[in-house]
Amino acid sequence: MIRRFFLLAALALPFGGLLSGCGEKASIGAALNQPPTVRITNAPRSARDTVYYAVTLNWIGHDPDGRVEYFLYAVDPPSAPSPGNDTVWVRTERSEQIILFNSTRSDPARVKAEDPHVFVIKAVDDRGAQSAPAVRAFWSQTDAPSVQISAPRPRVGQRAYVTPAIRITWSGDDFDGVFTKKPVKYKYKLLTDLTEVTQTTARTSPVGPDTVRRFYAPLNFAGWDSTTADTTQVQFTNLVPDNEYVFCVIAIDEAGAYSPVFTFSTNMLWFRVTFAGPRNPRITMFNDFFQYTYPQGSYEPLNPARWVNLEVPANQPITFNWFAEATDGSAMRSYRWAVDILDLTDETPRQSLDDISRWSSKDLGTTSATIGPYAGSDTIKTFYLEAEDINGLVSLGIIKFKVIQATFEKPLLVVKDYRLQVDSRSPGQTLCLDPPRGQWPTVAELDTFLFARGGFPWRCYPPGIVSKPGIFAGYTFDTLGTRSGQEDLTVKLSTLGRYRKVIWISDRNAAAFDQGGNSSTPMGALKYMSGPNRANTLATFVRQGGKAWLLGGGAGASTNIWYDRQNNNTTQPAPSETYSVDNQGELGPGRFMYDLAKWQSEFKAVYAPMQINRLFGRNSALPPYSTSTLPTQLAGHSLSAGDSFPPNRDSRFSSDFYYTRFYLEYLSRPNNYQEDFDPGPGENFQSALDTLYYAVGASLVPPASNPRNVAMTVYPAWQRDPSAKIIFTGFDIWSWRRTQCKSILDFVLQQLWGEFPNPAPMVRATPARFPAGAARAVAPPERQGSPSITSTRSLRTAPSPGR
Repeated sequence: MIRRFFLLAALALPFGGLLSGCGEKASIGAALNQPPTVRITNAPRSARDTVYYAVTLNWIGHDPDGRVEYFLYAVDPPSAPSPGNDTVWVRTERSEQIILFNSTRSDPARVKAEDPHVFVIKAVDDRGAQSAPAVRAFWSQTDAPSVQISAPRPRVGQRAYVTPAIRITWSGDDFDGVFTKKPVKYKYKLLTDLTEVTQTTARTSPVGPDTVRRFYAPLNFAGWDSTTADTTQVQFTNLVPDNEYVFCVIAIDEAGAYSPVFTFSTNMLWFRVTFAGPRNPRITMFNDFFQYTYPQGSYEPLNPARWVNLEVPANQPITFNWFAEATDGSAMRSYRWAVDILDLTDETPRQSLDDISRWSSKDLGTTSATIGPYAGSDTIKTFYLEAEDINGLVSLGIIKFKVIQATFEKPLLVVKDYRLQVDSRSPGQTLCLDPPRGQWPTVAELDTFLFARGGFPWRCYPPGIVSKPGIFAGYTFDTLGTRSGQEDLTVKLSTLGRYRKVIWISDRNAAAFDQGGNSSTPMGALKYMSGPNRANTLATFVRQGGKAWLLGGGAGASTNIWYDRQNNNTTQPAPSETYSVDNQGELGPGRFMYDLAKWQSEFKAVYAPMQINRLFGRNSALPPYSTSTLPTQLAGHSLSAGDSFPPNRDSRFSSDFYYTRFYLEYLSRPNNYQEDFDPGPGENFQSALDTLYYAVGASLVPPASNPRNVAMTVYPAWQRDPSAKIIFTGFDIWSWRRTQCKSILDFVLQQLWGEFPNPAPMVRATPARFPAGAARAVAPPERQGSPSITSTRSLRTAPSPGR
């Protein structure tokens, strides 16, 4: 019926008030002047047509005795002009115009909106004469915009519990918009028990939530508040506790259409105001060696469960970062902090920047504090953080920290954080262990490969077999096993701080296992310390001046696997465990690989065939160290290269030793980490990371996507600082030819770190009771209590079994 009346009215327009020019007088001398004509050449064909609301219209004018000076057009002129309701004419000299026609009659069933329209145009010649109007009628249509409340998140049938001050945010889309893909404005209303449509009616009406639209849409949403396109939030204060409300919001696009879908999962939020329950902000505190998030907000300064206990390095400034999350509907107002404040209620302002035993000024923008440096001490210091939301609810964060003075009295510690297969003993067997099986090496075999003195026969092995010297033989070092048997796998900072350099060996199992330290398959200590609400003492050790070499094919994942979002692990061209700076929370500030190893783009962890090649990059022409000792290309075990099949293994399973697939962690995207090399006021930014090896393989990112899959790096770059503070190797040093593994170890220890082997003393070969490490594999002494440290000094005078 609407369309029929509209059609009749449109056909009648040329014979109504438009012929008179809507109040304009005929030009003088019109009898001597022939009027122009105008014809619409491109427009919807008839009043029955429905078109997209952005319509391109074309027309052409002609004047038989002069020229067309300009055109006058009108959109939806009144059929009977009257004072105050006259036609609004638009002057143009163009013959084409894109016009946005309102489409306001929203249909929630089709999520579209439409309106009828009339377009009228006249030509005016050079003497002011006007043509008869040309008219075209049609319907315009648009896809209705959409709007989604984002916080607090609405849920059908569930009410949110909020505080008396609530901030509601939303987002909108207009996918078929011409000039913008966002709505041009929003309207919202808070329904109470006193509004025209009450909050109860909106929730319980048989019609459903659409009852709100049915009431307010015919009124053009009169009484609703409006916001601009850029304002997508509103804050309500002083809401009444124990009362319930329904918040509604609509989006309006450039065609005038509103979002017609009303549901409690999109644009309607049901909530109850309350102070009950844990409503305080939840605090997260972090830096480059720890991250802690409270399970819920509270203010309990005397509760030890709320204390974060840390060891921090001496003589180094310490930075604590933080943020807090307000409960749904609330927002943060301010933060403030203090160190060793005696009275948390003391509001006396600070007298100077050093007066940190009083509260800092409240400021929402203050999200970090740098304190110290402090000398080593047994005294526990306390850092306090207050986080307050817009309701005045305050949470307290507490860090109890002890300042550890590193002694660096010893040269080298090797941390055995790998989780390889342990040896076993068959039932009834009391003397010998079962022969090793599965992929080489087991724990005992790797201990022997790395640390054995060599030259000793093994009991229960075939006669005549003696152990080879391990690749560490001759160096002065201690070893630390992390199979402690205790739930807490943390390696104390005071332990690491006794050494100038630490080699941390972490295999893939150390990252993959997820059981506690008292399990038979415990996770690695590095993974444990890198988890949420724990402190990574290896990171702290580096911060206090120690040097670290991480290797084994699982160290990177161990520090990052807690934050793996998994949504990018199957992405082409190389599906694999992926940690990206672009994937929120995976790789970024606060992560070991980002802050210390300086792998700041993306890295992957794979198990695949590959080839690993030496690469000096910018140092190729003039390397800062001898390159002859570093293998050009790594190759797997080879009998011809001297890698004989391990003793006491079943030769039928030679692939357990001569394997062709390897664990690798590598940079899968270019990693342009730069620092200013100019110590003065000038700037000289260069790459601060040196590369030693890269990898290629069919299962790795191809060169077209990533020119170099970097797998071993040194930070800082030699030109920046030759100290080699952090060396990261994404592969192990036992799966390759023995000579190559030895060469890599010697290169790092001697050329990068300046550690050289001592002449080995003469020792008498005596039978060993068990293969190297076998006794530890059956009943490892480090699993009986705290992690145990074994010193090589004792091995020089009284060789241990299997050495």
